[in-house]
Amino acid sequence: MKIPTKPTSLRALLVLLGCAFSHTAPGALVLADRNSTVSIDPNSSSGTFNWMVDGNSVLAQQWFWYRVGGDTQEYSIDTISAPLTKLVDGDFDAGDEKVLIRYSNQILTIQIEYNLMGGAPGSLTSAIAEQISIQNNSGASLPVTFFQYSDFNHGGPGGSEQVVLDPDLRSATQTVPLGLAVSETVNTPAATFGEAALQGFTLSRLQNGNIDNLNGILGAGPGDVTWALQWDLVLNASGPGSEILISKVKQVSNVPEPAVPLMSMIGGLGFLLRRKRGVTVSAQQPLVNETVM
Repeated sequence: MKIPTKPTSLRALLVLLGCAFSHTAPGALVLADRNSTVSIDPNSSSGTFNWMVDGNSVLAQQWFWYRVGGDTQEYSIDTISAPLTKLVDGDFDAGDEKVLIRYSNQILTIQIEYNLMGGAPGSLTSAIAEQISIQNNSGASLPVTFFQYSDFNHGGPGGSEQVVLDPDLRSATQTVPLGLAVSETVNTPAATFGEAALQGFTLSRLQNGNIDNLNGILGAGPGDVTWALQWDLVLNASGPGSEILISKVKQVSNVPEPAVPLMSMIGGLGFLLRRKRGVTVSAQQPLVNETVM
């Protein structure tokens, strides 16, 4: 059963927060910084898309689905409520670099914070830092299944991409025939399930109106590939354990060492990267790498 809408008490709370957040009309938010822009549609499952770095589009779609106890299917997080958003210009140049997006009802609150950090023009470097908060509002212990779906499309439709997820579900590596490297590091408990597939397979199951779990297949390609991770969580009614925080950083750089040019930028945001898995590649085989810490 789909989660009901938020009650009057939460509506009153959101009114009090109106000075910081605003309701978002249909359409995409655009973050811009130096050599980079990224679009985010908080009103649909299009989610984060069209990440442009020095004219190269490196992301087709990355978004989140969930279900709670009693649900009979997965839902895109934008179905929880209308989004509240707040755009921030942190460096006083043209464009906003940061946005907060909040969805809330009487069952749970999910808030995402994005911070775009572009590189110097022509450097082919960029990063998007993210923090995702999932909070139990139900007043009882709440089982939550949370999905992240990723479609890095910089190989182009029908490209020769390949993706492999590590058996411990703490990393994913994608090779593509374009001279950029994209990596993602996530500080969170290890995922419960993972799935690598050709484009369309996983997304169709997240949207098919049935309960689905990721199938554990850890490799896909060559072709236009995607991957997804699933966390099975139980949030306490209140106090410690009633909220989980997921911190992630997506990075773009030139090969052969994609993460090195951006480490200082990430450190400035206070994200703790306790380890980094390095992979050396040629200019013909850059990587997409996701590591769950």
